Amino acid sequence: MQIMKKNNIDLLAAMSDDDVSDLLRSVKREIFRLEKRIRNDSSAGIKSALFEAQIEHCYAKREAEIRDARRAAHIQYLQNLKIKPFQSEIGV
Repeated sequence: MQIMKKNNIDLLAAMSDDDVSDLLRSVKREIFRLEKRIRNDSSAGIKSALFEAQIEHCYAKREAEIRDARRAAHIQYLQNLKIKPFQSEIGV
């Protein structure tokens, strides 16, 4: 599995919603795999890989949260557009 470099948040922003979800799932699986492996072998390389995977998960999770908030705000905006023309017709 190839984990995206943490410093390329522009790449995250350009990904589709499905790709961001897939990345979140794959990074989470990688974290679980590394956590299981670290119980038997706590070498610096495994600790470093786990740390990098956790950071990547944070970036991907934040991107998903931003998209969810943007989607909710857009839905609210569209609902407000539907209400306003009606209100102006009745003199509100």
